[in-house]
Amino acid sequence: MNKIEQILKKFNLNGPLDGDIYINKMEKFKEGKMFLDFIDERDIYEYEDFDYKKLYNIMSENIAVSELVASHNNTPIYKEMLAWFDKQNYSPNSFIELGCNNGMFAFTLSQLWKDVKISGIDYSLYAIKSAKKLAAKYKINDCAFFHQNINNPFVNIPKVDLIIAPFFFHEIIDWEDSNWNIINDNLNMITNNNTKLIAINRFPNPDTQCEQLKLNLKDSDFRETKRDAIKTFSALEDWDTESFPIQVFSINPSH
Repeated sequence: MNKIEQILKKFNLNGPLDGDIYINKMEKFKEGKMFLDFIDERDIYEYEDFDYKKLYNIMSENIAVSELVASHNNTPIYKEMLAWFDKQNYSPNSFIELGCNNGMFAFTLSQLWKDVKISGIDYSLYAIKSAKKLAAKYKINDCAFFHQNINNPFVNIPKVDLIIAPFFFHEIIDWEDSNWNIINDNLNMITNNNTKLIAINRFPNPDTQCEQLKLNLKDSDFRETKRDAIKTFSALEDWDTESFPIQVFSINPSH
């Protein structure tokens, strides 16, 4: 068992699970059954205006359900992201995850770097509560999670060495209510002289949308310095292979 596999095992990330086992485990919880029913409705009726925020909150209300969903759906992509980060030779003293969900990816990532300080933000209060409970469960020290919307000015968010945004910007890049002036100000507020921003996204049109993200961040202190990609099996693609672009942004020397 290699280092990445050991990290995943430590946090019970052993998915994807057998379909029947996953359903049986989920249906033991009220929130788990609600989550599955809501997913079925989405798939049957193909809602164009599906309420993903409601789905997200249902999942986050119960930490057991939140862990099951993370294990089943996210383990393959966590494995590839961890392997990518491990190859970059980063050695941060601190990082923040934008859209931290239940904190599980932040916890796994922290195992790559000794004594690193963890921060996370999420718009869902349920997700933040789950992250704090799971931090206690897994005895993760020196971490802080903040109920914060990226479209509102940050309050008391610490400066960090790495800003990590896994599957975050693709959720807001086309939102009409995304305020990129505030978003850029928020990013600038939590940077130091050497901060890097790593964005990993599920873009339907990677080339066009990576360029759009770069344009949206033009008023921040960041400039894109590297572009890469990882591939893995995706729960959203019936476990077919899916590619995810990675953009690395560094502080613009002129700022």
